[in-house]
Amino acid sequence: MSVKRVRSARHHMHKRWEKMRAYCRDPKQKTYKYVGGLGIQVCERWDNSFEDYLTDVGYPPDTDRTFLERIDKSKNFEPGNMRWVTKTELVQNTNVVTRVTYQGQELTLKQLAKHTDVPYEILCTRLKEGLSVEDAMTRPIRDDVSRFVEYLGKSYTIAELAKETNLSGPMLYGRIFKQGYTVEEAVNKPPKKRKVASTLAMYTYMDRTMTLKDWAAELKVPYQTLCTRLRRYNGDIAAAANHVRGASTRPKLWQTEQK
Repeated sequence: MSVKRVRSARHHMHKRWEKMRAYCRDPKQKTYKYVGGLGIQVCERWDNSFEDYLTDVGYPPDTDRTFLERIDKSKNFEPGNMRWVTKTELVQNTNVVTRVTYQGQELTLKQLAKHTDVPYEILCTRLKEGLSVEDAMTRPIRDDVSRFVEYLGKSYTIAELAKETNLSGPMLYGRIFKQGYTVEEAVNKPPKKRKVASTLAMYTYMDRTMTLKDWAAELKVPYQTLCTRLRRYNGDIAAAANHVRGASTRPKLWQTEQK
């Protein structure tokens, strides 16, 4: 390994060492409640010396794709309790991920979804509804679509309700069974419509009136770009035409904080 690479890897490990200590000490860290908040600490040898830490754990096999994790989550950051893992393994082993027991094995929901044809999103929804793990995995997907709901005194499947109300079936299903809307709320709430500039609408600028496509050709700006600018400026064709590339109309957070 070249001197430059050694320096880069050493710097990378030093940042990880600092983060590890912050997880145990700084309540402002998002992960503090899962580490320091539970009494997990960095051992004295590592806490007092980065050199000792680096000597014990070494450099990562892959700087960008491997991470250090504790083997026993109830123990501290200390020699003998650390191992290198991939990002996928790190996420699966964290205490934040929901786990369920299936056939004697403790699995994450994504691992569980691999044992069945039921998609991960539907599996999550079924478990939230209170189904057992076995029922959530074995119930046919068609049953979710053919489930009956009551609307105006009549019983409908989601597909029938969608046809009756001229609405999207997936949208109704999502509103009722995922977002928790009542059937009436799901039906009566207008679907979101994206504002699209009409190709026939006429826009006046510099005493000339043309369609947006004609203005795009005149200004030598891509049509879709001009549409985006027009939405940003609430239909003001002059502002859209004079927009400076790279400029943003959104307020800067740091400016708001200074005020």
